[in-house]
Amino acid sequence: MITLTGCLKAREVASLTASSSAWFVGATTAKNLGGYPSAVKVSWTKADRATLGYNVYSLRTNSSGSNQWTLVGSVDADSTSFTDSDSLTEGQIYTYKVLAIDALTGEEDGNTKQVSTVTFYGIAGVTITGKTTASISLNGSTGAFDSIKIYAQPKNGGSAATLVATANGNVENIDVTGLRSGVNYKFYARAYMSYLGAEDGNDSTILGQTYSDSFGSGKDNDTTFYYRGILNFQGYGTAPNATSGPKARQFNITWLPFSNANSTTKYRVMRSTTTSIDTTVTTACTATSTTSCKVCEVTGTQYCEDTALASPPQIYYYAITLVKKDSAGVEYTEELPCQNSNDCSNKALYTVKAHVPSDYMVLVQRDAANYEMCLNINAASDPRHNQRCVYTGLGAVPSTTGPTKPVRTYDNGYYDFGYNMLVDRYKVACNWTQNVNSCVTGQSSSGGGCIGVFTTGTGGLTGLYPTKNGGGRVMLGFSNNTSNGDCFIDTVNLGGSTTNWYSVGQDATSLSLADIAKATTIDPGATGNKFRPPIHRMTPAGAARICNAQSSDYGSKRLLRRREYIVASPMPYIPGEPNAVTTAMSVFDAPNNTTCNPTAALASGATGDAAITAYLNSSNYQTAMTVNGTVLNSYSYGERFFIGNTATSQCVSRFGIQDPYTFYSPGIIFSDYFANSNFGTSPANATGMSGSDLDVSASDFANYSFNGTMAPNRGFYFGYGRYIWMQPTPTQTSYYGCNASVNMTKFIAPLGAPVCTWTGGSQTFRTLSELTASGRLGTAHIGLSGSRATARFPFNDQNMTGFVMTSSGEDTGRWSFSMADSAGYNVSGLLCGVEAE
Repeated sequence: MITLTGCLKAREVASLTASSSAWFVGATTAKNLGGYPSAVKVSWTKADRATLGYNVYSLRTNSSGSNQWTLVGSVDADSTSFTDSDSLTEGQIYTYKVLAIDALTGEEDGNTKQVSTVTFYGIAGVTITGKTTASISLNGSTGAFDSIKIYAQPKNGGSAATLVATANGNVENIDVTGLRSGVNYKFYARAYMSYLGAEDGNDSTILGQTYSDSFGSGKDNDTTFYYRGILNFQGYGTAPNATSGPKARQFNITWLPFSNANSTTKYRVMRSTTTSIDTTVTTACTATSTTSCKVCEVTGTQYCEDTALASPPQIYYYAITLVKKDSAGVEYTEELPCQNSNDCSNKALYTVKAHVPSDYMVLVQRDAANYEMCLNINAASDPRHNQRCVYTGLGAVPSTTGPTKPVRTYDNGYYDFGYNMLVDRYKVACNWTQNVNSCVTGQSSSGGGCIGVFTTGTGGLTGLYPTKNGGGRVMLGFSNNTSNGDCFIDTVNLGGSTTNWYSVGQDATSLSLADIAKATTIDPGATGNKFRPPIHRMTPAGAARICNAQSSDYGSKRLLRRREYIVASPMPYIPGEPNAVTTAMSVFDAPNNTTCNPTAALASGATGDAAITAYLNSSNYQTAMTVNGTVLNSYSYGERFFIGNTATSQCVSRFGIQDPYTFYSPGIIFSDYFANSNFGTSPANATGMSGSDLDVSASDFANYSFNGTMAPNRGFYFGYGRYIWMQPTPTQTSYYGCNASVNMTKFIAPLGAPVCTWTGGSQTFRTLSELTASGRLGTAHIGLSGSRATARFPFNDQNMTGFVMTSSGEDTGRWSFSMADSAGYNVSGLLCGVEAE
């Protein structure tokens, strides 16, 4: 039952006017605020003369049962509202008037304006029951009201509230249908009284987000979402001299089709500098955007480019959602899940983190790396956790993200690359001086710059260097001795020698970082002038120092770990990713195909001058040359091509690294370290260590041993003491590198490591037969013509106490590797990188 307080003349209560003596218009509104306990807000407009304040009265029942005006509040002259919360009862109509107090006389004005409202607690709770449905619970009893009306208003996007349900009588819950999926709503419940001709007007709201096709309920145990995560995420730093791919900063985002997607499925890609992304925003992203902005909308495809990027260092977060139409045909976007409350922490599960790369670097993005590796592990990826997958054993997660970074904790039982990384787009090259004519040698007087032929013989370079002046010139020099380097700097920063010319590779541990930085580059040079050969012939320590000399916006660069190179180097082969190739030869045998290994005659001449002229022809792309029939600067032609050359412009990894492989072992140097505990005898025993001088945190191979039992350590076919076959070749009935004639049958994918008999605890494997059958892994050793090698390991017949793992891509590229003496020279190229967190 409704109890009326005050005068029983209903129309007077509803619309009274001020008396003739009134000089103040009085109250304008009385609004129920909802919630518990009840409260009413009375409002007015300030009087047009000076006042001492305002008195607020309400019709209340006195002790004798009569209605009388009761003072319920007084406020100062600057106030325009008062909230009455003094023992109000739900379901009653309350009537108010406001009198102004004259500043001169101290008397109240005589207005009789009254305003009324009904008290109603309003909404009590919201339970989301589906993608378009909800159940609203109410506070208190509702039988006294003519009806209860439910409104829903999208929290984001600026849309107005819409009436979504009406109920009559005494109800505790009201079901709502016809909502938009994946929308975070503000729900209202308002009481309607025909006596007042209005609703109570309370603004009490409760948030609730409907379940979505894109993300389901957002709860951890919900697997009904359509989102399937990232397939590939390419990021490019500014590279004006890039031969292929973007020259300006750019992200290429490729995602997996949402479940149940078809040719009409429409997606929106959003971006922000935090994980709190509002997908309803329609403002286009710019390079200065820091809040939610729209990158693109696409239909029937899963690819989007973002070119509106800020300069590095810069972190962005991306979200991909469905664009849908409601029952009225109006488009809207499903929002990231907020767990049906103000807590939106689960938004992060559906966002993708990306770092804008430094110049001439590319992004190896965590989600994309995980997805591809999980294909090799043969395990399903989890799109809500960076595309990780179930996996146990070596290489599952990193100990740290870099040599100087603290130990990180990851969930057990999963493969997770663990972080974003930036890697050089091109191998580190000799930045030889091209604008002077003062670097000639006795064998050449070329005017092509600081380039010359030292000798066509096999001797050393003593006495053959150009005139020294310590001016910082960098020379590209040619000879026919595999013990010689080919990139030299004229510097005064290294004393105590008879010459000021120093090999950038061989003297790297002694040269200053400034000299190394000047003498090296990852910029391939302008079109028609791409004549920068990769640095080669360096010790692992020298390679590490060369990387340290390269700066980035995220810190000093470093050597890659094998685990990092494994995910950074593969060709694009997954259907749907940009520039995906389809044949096994192109994908897994890249160095053997013409995309990565085109054939052409070397630049040549009868004299050094003639050879150099041919060498600097814009059509030449090879690093070696011949002088009168003698091949110079070719250690079995390991680094065959100038960085960024046009001939191999399509030999690009799925993350954008051109020429990620090498053509002669030991290859790309890694920071992983092995100790030989059985040197000088056969078979060897090399065991992975936890850290080294090159990377104190590189521990992926800890307790993994090339000892003939756990992993191969011997090979003797054709007399080669250092080659290992993973499986029998088509011409062999068996072959092994393990003890007791055991064939290798297992493979640890995250490390590209074979296994004879596993003794190291819980470990997830792929069988070699699975991988060879699919073409992902070859069967024979490096030396067999036309074969696809899988690995190269040492058969230690030298007195070496330590080994650094290096990639050996002579025939396969990605999976191959060998082990080099930690003090020995590596004759192939160098890729550097830096972790980004």
